[in-house]
Amino acid sequence: MLGTYTVGTFIDSVWSDASTDSLIFGSYFQLTDNTTGITEINSIVRSGFSDFETVSAAWTRAAGIYDGAALGYRLRDPSRSDYVATYVAADAANGAYFDADKIAIRTDVSLGEGNPNSGIYFLRVSASGYSYELRDDVVRIVQGASSSEGGRIFQDAYLAGFAVVPVPEPSEYAMFLAGLGMVGFVARRRMNRV
Repeated sequence: MLGTYTVGTFIDSVWSDASTDSLIFGSYFQLTDNTTGITEINSIVRSGFSDFETVSAAWTRAAGIYDGAALGYRLRDPSRSDYVATYVAADAANGAYFDADKIAIRTDVSLGEGNPNSGIYFLRVSASGYSYELRDDVVRIVQGASSSEGGRIFQDAYLAGFAVVPVPEPSEYAMFLAGLGMVGFVARRRMNRV
C-alpha cells in the first residue's frame, strides 16, 4: 500500500535451516496497478542486519509457486547499503553506499517493461542466538527518478516484513523471573500489613 493506493502484492517469508543453523528470508514483489504513480521498483531494501558480519544472497524465478514469478526479474548488486539513487560502481567500491544494517537489492520490476515480478530474493544469516518476528517498516521499496523514462519521480514505501531478533540469554530470563518474584514478594508483604 502507498497511502490508500494498492500498488502490488508483497510476499515475505522466513525459513529455518537446521542443517546450516541459519535463517533464510525470502521477498517477492509483483506490481499490479499502474495508476498510482509507482510504475517501477528499482530497489528492495531490508533492514535489521547490523549484527551479522556475513549475509548471503540468492534468487529464483520460482516458476509455478507464485503467480507470474516465472517471469521474475533477476537479483542485481545485493549490497550492505541503503542506496536508492543512481548506482555508480566506482562510488560503491569506495564504500559510498555502505550501511551495515541494510541489504539493498537493485531490481527492475516494471509493468511498462513487461517484467512486473521481482522473482524471489533470499537472504541467509546465522540463526545462532537469533530468531525472527513480523515488524513494521522492515522492507522498503523504491522507485528511482528517471527523466528518460517518462519523467518518473522518486517514490518509496515501507512495508511490514520478517525481521531478525536476538534470542535473550538464559541469564536474562533468570534475572527477569527473579525480578518478578521480588515484585510479588513485596506486593504480598504490603497486603499482609494492611
